[in-house]
Amino acid sequence: MLFTQTQIQGLFGFENRKTIFEGVHSRFKFVVLTYRKGGLTDHFPAAFMRLDPAELLDFPARDSMQVSVPMVRRLAPDSLSITEFKSDLDVAIAEKMLKFPLLGEDVPDKWKVKFSAEFHMTNDSHLFHKERQPGMLPLYEGKMIWHFTSHYAEPRYWVSESEGRKALIGRSLDKRQMLSYQDYRFVFRSITGNTNERTFVCSI
Repeated sequence: MLFTQTQIQGLFGFENRKTIFEGVHSRFKFVVLTYRKGGLTDHFPAAFMRLDPAELLDFPARDSMQVSVPMVRRLAPDSLSITEFKSDLDVAIAEKMLKFPLLGEDVPDKWKVKFSAEFHMTNDSHLFHKERQPGMLPLYEGKMIWHFTSHYAEPRYWVSESEGRKALIGRSLDKRQMLSYQDYRFVFRSITGNTNERTFVCSI
């Protein structure tokens, strides 16, 4: 709706590091978004990761960058999430990346990434055991991986392979078919931020 039925005049993002809002964690982020009803938006000025709301007085004339709506649609076709760019160089890198297919994009005659999630702490905790018994496999969590290693931390939980297979297969018959946990996979931590030491933590 913002892109097709309004004219966005500016998006100003800032962090609470200077305690603009008391009692709110310093890493919380806020956005001031201004737009006019009617028309459509092709691009708009934006500033991210600012610390002082006084900078709003000079926004967007000073230290802002232009964000292209077509680029937003290409970077995040499903969610239309707006990437937090630190500089024009970040925008140039993103535009270069967009010359190539997105991960998971269906390209004929090319390999394709399939995203999957298996067990969750909330829905599947009944499968998790704190002591290892015969026939059990370690439950991998994000905190167990770091760059180039899958043994960054010891496992906290163990899963009976038979119970785990039953949960994964569901109502289908287990014919000892090969499931995804029996092959190599590329894994990554799903929680991070661009202010962290590493913005992407992954391993095999």
